[in-house]
Amino acid sequence: MTIGFLALLAIACNAFAQQAPRGAEERPRATVAPLFLKVEWVPPPSQSDTKVRYSPVQENVSDPNVEMKYYGKAAKQRY
Repeated sequence: MTIGFLALLAIACNAFAQQAPRGAEERPRATVAPLFLKVEWVPPPSQSDTKVRYSPVQENVSDPNVEMKYYGKAAKQRY
C-alpha cells in the first residue's frame, strides 16, 4: 500500500514539475477563422405574422446565389 502511494506521489510531483517548452512565449496565439460567407435573412410577405414561428424557406435568403438545402428528416417534410 505504501509503495503504491509513493509511486502515485512521484507521478504527481513529476506532472507538476513540467516546464513550458522553450520558445512557448514566442508562438503566435490562435486566431478565429475569417468569415467567408454572410447571408442576409429577410422575412417574406407570407411570414408577416410575428406571433407564429415559421420554418425557414428559400424566400428567407436575400441572396439569389445561395440555395437552401434540407438534409435528414427535414428534407422529407413539406414546407
